[in-house]
Parts: sequence; C-alpha cells; structure tokens
Amino acid sequence: MPSLRNLNQLRALLPYAAKLLPLLTGVAAPSPTSAPEFGSLNRHFGEIQTESRSLRSEVASQSEQLTQLETRLHAQLERLSAHQERAAQQQAALADALRSLSTLVRSLGIATLLLLIAIAVMCGLLLARAH
Repeated sequence: MPSLRNLNQLRALLPYAAKLLPLLTGVAAPSPTSAPEFGSLNRHFGEIQTESRSLRSEVASQSEQLTQLETRLHAQLERLSAHQERAAQQQAALADALRSLSTLVRSLGIATLLLLIAIAVMCGLLLARAH
C-alpha cells in the first residue's frame, strides 16, 4: 500500500502547508492593504452636486428669461394684430372714399359732356338763325 504510506508522509506536512497556504494565497491574490479612499469619492460627488445645482439655477434662470420673452412677444403680437386691424379698417375706408370719388368724377364728366352738347346745340341754333 504505497498510497497509504504516501498519504501518511503528506499528513506530516499538513501543519507546514497550513502555515504556507495563507502566504501562497496572499501572493496569488493580494488582499487590499488599505481601505478604499472614500474621501476622493465624496469630493467627486460633492463636485457633481455643485455642478448640478449650478445647472439647475442656470435652467431656472433661462426658463424665467424665456417666460419674460414669451410675455413680451405675446404683447407685441397683440399690438401688431391691433395695428393690422386698424390698417384694414383704414384701407376699407380709403376704398370707400375712392369709390365715392370715382362716382363723383364720372358724374362730373357726364355733366360736363351734357353741358358741351348743350353749348354746341345752342351755337348751332345761333348760327342757323344768323343766316
């Protein structure tokens, strides 16, 4: 039984192996000797929070500016709409005035033509009587 004899010899080496095993595992996979630095992580998180706050304040400021701009644009649109309505009313009034003027000029033209015809007839009658 050579295998039992070999095992007995190995049994004598077990206390030494038990002492060497932690050293071997320490070499193969070194355990961390120091705890992770949470200070640098906390500093980075603090910087991220500070940047986040500043971004929030910038977004709030820009939102307020956009609201003010929207209010101004709405007021300008209302003024422009009122101005356009007044311009349309003035244009309608001007068109009515032009129609009235056109009718007046046509009437005066017809009256002038009738007066010229009447003068021509009178001149013709005067010439006919004179001979």
